[in-house]
Amino acid sequence: MSRAALIAACCAGALLLVAPAVAQTPVSGRTVDAYPASLAFDAAGFALASWTGLQGATADAARPFVAVAKRKPGASWHAAPALPATITSHTVALDRTGRVALATTRQTPLSRHRSRTSVVVNVATTGVLQFARGVLIDSGPPRPVTAEGPQPTLALPKVAFVPADSIYVAWQRTYPRSRAGVWLAGVRRFNRAIPARRMARGGGEPFLAFAADGSGVLAWRAGRRVVARLRTAAGHWTAARTAATVPASMEIEHVALAVGPGRRSLVAVVATRRAATGIRVRASVHSWVAGAGWRAGVLGEYTVQGSVSNSHVTGSGLRALPLFESQGRMLVAWPRLVDGHVRASVTELAPEATGIGTRPALDVSDPAFDASIEDVAAGPDGRFAVAWFDLGDGRGSPSLSEVDATGAVTTTPRLATERALVGAQVAYDPTSGRPTVVWSQGDPATGHQIVAMP
Repeated sequence: MSRAALIAACCAGALLLVAPAVAQTPVSGRTVDAYPASLAFDAAGFALASWTGLQGATADAARPFVAVAKRKPGASWHAAPALPATITSHTVALDRTGRVALATTRQTPLSRHRSRTSVVVNVATTGVLQFARGVLIDSGPPRPVTAEGPQPTLALPKVAFVPADSIYVAWQRTYPRSRAGVWLAGVRRFNRAIPARRMARGGGEPFLAFAADGSGVLAWRAGRRVVARLRTAAGHWTAARTAATVPASMEIEHVALAVGPGRRSLVAVVATRRAATGIRVRASVHSWVAGAGWRAGVLGEYTVQGSVSNSHVTGSGLRALPLFESQGRMLVAWPRLVDGHVRASVTELAPEATGIGTRPALDVSDPAFDASIEDVAAGPDGRFAVAWFDLGDGRGSPSLSEVDATGAVTTTPRLATERALVGAQVAYDPTSGRPTVVWSQGDPATGHQIVAMP
């Protein structure tokens, strides 16, 4: 049977091979709230996880925090020293050699009524998870603290490694207006600075990724468009071009970026139009085709009614996540409406000069419930994993579906042993070749903690 035929058979029969549950291990202690932000492995099998949350004696007195932890192969999870309380947002990058880059925005009080926003990158290794003194990437002007709180001027940092070379950070500057836009800077080895450069005037949330050969993509939101600049392996950036545009009646809900070998790139976009009659959802994928520019393919468009039972999907869970698997295939996980339920589905892509062709969709979530796609990861031998969340156990839990190169699906359902929060992360352990998942579970009385499987 061909791969396309097998995928079609899986879709029709909802073929799910259920695997036994695997014991979970604690990643963190319990706090008021905890939300996973990232999970990655280096080539030696060291795992790195980060999360955000609230901590304090009571929920009313809780304060936000960011934390990072590592796991040596065969050992338990070990948290890094506490990070500064001034951190307001973060992203983490991990390269194959075990270098860790933590990019943060920090809101530092200057006096009782003034504060300043800065972007800082800290570097560590998985062997010794002790972050070196931070490198200041950018700093905004002092701003008054109003009745609503501080007024941030820098936001949404994204960090990525150019393999065996540099660390780059992209961020959005909102003030002053004369300097507003998407900026890029970085750090070479031995903390040699790469000067800040404005890559776009105006523009919103940036997205940044590099391939193994040093090529990459910097993309950002600009109203109803996603705009991108490409980087060659030699380090030259192209002019900005529109990568995606959503219909005039819709707004961009979610954007995700992935890059692969051969200067290949994928941008997945979910757009919505929210009305009393329902939520109109449009999922599309966009790829740069040499000699033809950015080309698009629409994965699906439908209307879904919001309800209590699907609020975890329709509220903030409508996302499409692209990836390149180890055999070079281009894939995207996206929210597909099937028989009245939003399913976690996967489609193989074939970019061409005239557009992006799509193979039959493979549904991996439980057909009886609405599911939100949490994360995706590529593994060895053409395998890939999708972490998804539904309310099938009555309280909310992530599940893990792994798809092999033939299209066969193995699902480990209902991973949580307590009520779980949305936001599970998945990555492949190179030493075992199996996926690891981290998520948050707990309750208001005892708090929440980050746990992992396996």
